[in-house]
Amino acid sequence: MPEFLFSRATAFNMLSFAFRIPQDGLKAMTPRVRVLSTLGVPSKPRTDPNVHFKYDLRDVSELAVAFALMDAHMPPTLAARYVTEAWDRFRDFAFEGLRSALPNRISSEYPASKDTGPIAIVAGNAISSLGSRGVRDGASALDLAPVLLFEEVAGLAAAISAPALIVLDARMFMPRIIGALLSLAPHDEELRASLDRLRGREEDPRVAFGKR
Repeated sequence: MPEFLFSRATAFNMLSFAFRIPQDGLKAMTPRVRVLSTLGVPSKPRTDPNVHFKYDLRDVSELAVAFALMDAHMPPTLAARYVTEAWDRFRDFAFEGLRSALPNRISSEYPASKDTGPIAIVAGNAISSLGSRGVRDGASALDLAPVLLFEEVAGLAAAISAPALIVLDARMFMPRIIGALLSLAPHDEELRASLDRLRGREEDPRVAFGKR
């Protein structure tokens, strides 16, 4: 069974709920999501321009990670690069962030991965990488810093030797996203397929399910 899919309006509602965006700020979400879309977030291709794009859990999670990076004042171009080029780390980060909100009947099927966690650290490297990027000096030319994941905040300072860094906590927004998804009452098979796609366990299904 394909993963649980839903409309853009539902995806926007999930993001606004997850990041506590006030009602008068919802209109400003549209241009930001549009910019991220042109930069490849979400990464799922739009196979038919005449059919409304259907979102799934991974799509919204990619946008949520980009939103979290932008919330830390990272430019959209650079935030999109981190999501698209470092997704192998951020997908674990996002999944660990929502784990506590999974139903008990499902959570036991998804044990925690090693060397991961809901805390992500992106070290600053814009200054230290000067001179290694040629003539250009912008977000598209910047060498991306590694993304480090931790289970807890304790000990982060000892693990990082950088003058500046961004700290993200997926537990602050991913439980609200999975909670909003669960409120739509997906079948367990759809939920498992959505979780598997988020974790990269299966190839992306191209068949849309339902009209939500």
